[in-house]
Parts: sequence; structure tokens; C-alpha cells
Amino acid sequence: MQKIRVEIQNRDWAEAELLQNNLDSSAGNTIKFPVWHIKAYGCLSFLNKIAELKEFLKNNTVENFKLNDDQEHSNLLLKKLVLSMQSKYQLPYLEDEICHCRHIKTHTCENSALAGNLSLKSIGATCSAGITCGSCKPDLESLIDYIKNNHATK
Repeated sequence: MQKIRVEIQNRDWAEAELLQNNLDSSAGNTIKFPVWHIKAYGCLSFLNKIAELKEFLKNNTVENFKLNDDQEHSNLLLKKLVLSMQSKYQLPYLEDEICHCRHIKTHTCENSALAGNLSLKSIGATCSAGITCGSCKPDLESLIDYIKNNHATK
């Protein structure tokens, strides 16, 4: 079983677990689609988006779910969940630590960006990355761009 967890630390989270393939034999057609069990906690906006995803997945595959370009935190986290369910979520920076002079972890900056901090200035203000020597700024910009623009790996 595949299990995925996405979260904005101490705020919103969702877990999706692939349970099985379901057979739908309506109208004489046999269509296989995965069955996902999804749990979530968070603000009303995020929970509404999760409810929409769960409703969609009753009769569709996650590959057909349309993501929008809204950059509100709940939509950014939903994008991460859906892309992870599609096995397409891959940050452009894979090292554990993104800001070496201040020892800031990549996931800390990712959480900040998912919370809606989508500029170098706001990332620096929330987690202190990129405010000292500046050598991590290109990597931070790539991470922000990926989260903002939903660049899924092929």
C-alpha cells in the first residue's frame, strides 16, 4: 500500500493511502481505478479542497484531477498531495539542507513556501534562509518557482 503525507507543519495536513483497485462494471464496461483513503486536518478552505478531491476520486483517477494556479496555501498543499499521489512531486533541490551558512533544512523552506511565502524576502523572514551569504538564493528561487508554478516531473 502506498501512503502519502503532506503538511504545513503545525497547521494543515493530509494523508492519502492507496487501498486497492476498484472494478466498476456499470453499463457493461469494466473500468479499473484506484481507491484512495484520504484524511485531512486544517482550515476550512483546505478541508473543502480535500472534499472536492475525494468526491472526484469516487469515479475518476487522480491523473485526471485538474489543478488550478491559485497560490493560496490550501491550494499549494493540495497540489503537493495530488502530484505526490501521481508520483510526480519532486522538488528541484534534493539536499537535506538548502541554506548551509544558517543550517536551514530544505523541508523548512518548502513548508514556508507552501504556507504562502512565495518570495525570497518572505522565506527569509519566516525561516531565515537566504539572508546571510546569499549562496542559496538560486536554489530557494527554484524551490519557490516549483511550488508556485506546479512544475511536475515527467
